[in-house]
Amino acid sequence: MDRDRFEKLVADALEVLPQKLRERLVNIDISVDDEPTPEVLDEFDIGPEHLLMGL
Repeated sequence: MDRDRFEKLVADALEVLPQKLRERLVNIDISVDDEPTPEVLDEFDIGPEHLLMGL
């Protein structure tokens, strides 16, 4: 799946969340990255033997 398609699926999923939940998602940044940065891995003490799928 290419990145554009995945980002569209994420946006679609957010649109179908219940209204009460969407109202609480103010000032929330949802980002999609191919790989976590070294800083994120360090911050959460994630070693190279682990696979990070999301935070």
